[in-house]
Amino acid sequence: MPEGTAVASSLKTKYDFPVPGSRKAPKFKGHYSQLDDFFEQFETLATSCNLTDEDKFKFLPKYVSSNIRETIEGMKEFKEKKDWNGLVSIFKELYNYDKVAKKFREKDLSQFVKEYKEKSMKNLEKFNKYQRKFTRIAGWLLSKKKITEEESRKYFWKGLPKSTRSKLESRMLQVDQNLDRSTPYSMEKIIAAAKHVFDTSKFYDDDSSESDSDSDSSDGSDSESGSEDEDEDEDEEDKKISRKAKASKKNSK
Repeated sequence: MPEGTAVASSLKTKYDFPVPGSRKAPKFKGHYSQLDDFFEQFETLATSCNLTDEDKFKFLPKYVSSNIRETIEGMKEFKEKKDWNGLVSIFKELYNYDKVAKKFREKDLSQFVKEYKEKSMKNLEKFNKYQRKFTRIAGWLLSKKKITEEESRKYFWKGLPKSTRSKLESRMLQVDQNLDRSTPYSMEKIIAAAKHVFDTSKFYDDDSSESDSDSDSSDGSDSESGSEDEDEDEDEEDKKISRKAKASKKNSK
């Protein structure tokens, strides 16, 4: 930490802690996925403002919704105000923190890839949508070391439609004639190829846009359900992926 910043932090007090409801104030609304971010922000501010554990006990209920505040105030650990870390630990248990470690499984990614490769992918917008959805699942699995980087790359490639893979591979071979095809391609190379293949600045793009549009509109699995998927609540989408993965496993028995 720069010397000036350290001095500034040492001068702060509990009165510098952000006011509840203000832009920089931490806020917990009850979902387990918010727990890590909430407590990280709370603890960072507490350290910056030189809060004692006693201060933390006093401040915590002010930065949660009213029903959660009542839960905190009813906890034995809060009433005793002796063990801050113990309070945080029990609080996380009450709000299903264990689900954070079970958010996705590799078979969820496998199911997602299996479904997505059957969709149409005729422009960069749809490629980006696939990348976003893939990153949400695979990125989490990678961060928890449940899959390797190489496995992630392989899944990403397998989730692209066969016709799209063919176009992207042709482009990558144009760029690098010595492209190693024995190992999964890097995300960077695939994305660069997609940007070229789906480039909309081509002078003849207008000639093909109509036919692409017709193809997309006839592919209900991507054009209609795709927009619905984008609007789905993340929890519901997670459940949907998990259900399909379980069903697939059951059918394979």
